[in-house]
Amino acid sequence: MPNPSSTSSPYPLPEEIRNLLADVETFVADTLRGENLSKKAKEKRESLIKKIKDVKSIYLQDFQDKGDTEDGEEYDDPFAGPPDTVSLASERYDKDDEAHSEGNQFPPIAAQDLPFVLKAGYLEKRRKDHSFLGFEWQKRWCALSKTVFYYYGSDKDKQQKGEFSIDGYNVRMNNTLRKDGKKDCCFEISAPDKRIYQFTAASPKDAEEWVQQLNFVLQDMGSDVIPEDDDERGELYDDVDHPLPTSSPPASSQPIDDEIYEELPEEEEDNVPAQVEEQRKMNQD
Repeated sequence: MPNPSSTSSPYPLPEEIRNLLADVETFVADTLRGENLSKKAKEKRESLIKKIKDVKSIYLQDFQDKGDTEDGEEYDDPFAGPPDTVSLASERYDKDDEAHSEGNQFPPIAAQDLPFVLKAGYLEKRRKDHSFLGFEWQKRWCALSKTVFYYYGSDKDKQQKGEFSIDGYNVRMNNTLRKDGKKDCCFEISAPDKRIYQFTAASPKDAEEWVQQLNFVLQDMGSDVIPEDDDERGELYDDVDHPLPTSSPPASSQPIDDEIYEELPEEEEDNVPAQVEEQRKMNQD
């Protein structure tokens, strides 16, 4: 292959070739990265990655022009360097995906400016219409702000790539979305006659936490009563199991009664000597 530093193509790369190259690069760089490959397969993978980078270097001007039309945003790139075929095509497909779904229903907002964020973190979002080799899953920074689910390219983005209100949706774990080691990390948000959103978390525990938080908000939306924490409910049940004691006489009355019964014997003892002395005087007379 010609040296990319000294060779460049005067002709633009057809869009079909760019898309195919992007699919192959995503498959080789991302999909195979988490697989247990043999030494020979790893060497072949590295060789393909190098060849793809060389091809992109030959058509560097074409990729740079394409990158300038994408608003200068940062992209998820499996390699070091400027935005490449994977990230640019991924961005294009993601925008097309949203344009054909529900579109942006809420005004643009930076990821750092979201109010009342209940849960946030990186997830892999599944495209609605994905190609065979690549772009099925895209890394996105997701956040649940009140009752709206936002997703961004990163937590530094100034504008969301998409969002949707979770009102009317159901959330559940779904281990049938993938066949690799991340199958137990998947969950989906679905509703009748609406688009289904499917995500992959970093771990099964993280996926369960997303599902629990989303369900908590959905239950809160469907009820006029704000759900209570377990501690609050426990305090309520403790009060029922241990009713308040019945009213008793004032504390001050008890010492008064004791004083009465204690002084009576003392008065009798004090009067006995006086009676004896009076009887003795009468006998002397």
